Amino acid sequence: MTVTSDSAADSDARVYLNAEIDSRLVAGTWSGNRDFNETDITMQTLDRFICVWTGGTPGARASLLLQGVVENRGR
Repeated sequence: MTVTSDSAADSDARVYLNAEIDSRLVAGTWSGNRDFNETDITMQTLDRFICVWTGGTPGARASLLLQGVVENRGR
């Protein structure tokens, strides 16, 4: 879920896996304010999410909530 402190601005959040390039885009929002995206993503050790916000008001606060499950594969 994404939330911004300025609901009047047309903000957008895009989430990338490991690099901020189009081929690594894994999730995004239509509106950065109170929007959500339910995307299943499998991550490996040392993978990282990169969230990029665009179109917001300078100085506004933006929050991104990520939820997931950690699977123990019996190592």
